[in-house]
Amino acid sequence: MARTRKPVVPGWFEQDAADFRLLGTRCRDCGAVFFPREDTFCRNPACGGGELAEMPLSRRGTVWSYTDTRYRPPAPYVSDPDAVWEPYLLVAVELAEERMVVLGQAAPGVRAADLTVGTEVELVPGVLHEDEEHTWTTWQWRLAEDGRGGEVGDEAISASRRPGTPGAVPAARGPVPAAPEAVPADAVTASLHRPPPEGGWAAGKKMAPWVGGG
Repeated sequence: MARTRKPVVPGWFEQDAADFRLLGTRCRDCGAVFFPREDTFCRNPACGGGELAEMPLSRRGTVWSYTDTRYRPPAPYVSDPDAVWEPYLLVAVELAEERMVVLGQAAPGVRAADLTVGTEVELVPGVLHEDEEHTWTTWQWRLAEDGRGGEVGDEAISASRRPGTPGAVPAARGPVPAAPEAVPADAVTASLHRPPPEGGWAAGKKMAPWVGGG
């Protein structure tokens, strides 16, 4: 039976692989950009506006930090306790235009040894999990096409549900954040935003979380 493709979080990214992008929202009054998307009100405390419009985000960015996960994270991380834990590579990427840092898994074949802070990467579709009925899709980061990349085929996308492919993720080199203590669920799902600095987002930086599993 053919599986139905479904996004892990509806509305967070395009479904078209040819122009795959994350979808944020932008305040029409102050220009603040939000990801995960905010559809209710502008969270900029200095803005009285509330009209938000959907906005495709940059496909490219640079590595801000990265690490490989060698242990099963504590709650609120969701995973099958009966399944064998497979490490995967997690990348924090500063988007080229929005200067927002977004987390995501690395695409299959990307190793920690391939990355340094400042490495250019690009967004690609991936598969987080498959069950009997569904293929759960998400986003991932791969090296920007510069002779080492290539088109993302069905085989590579399907393999992305196995981020711990043997040999794909050696011990991380470079800046590796220390393992945090258990994080409250509301802290994981909350995005850390601030009003755009004078001159727009090009003058500053903000962070957005990645909510997903391995």
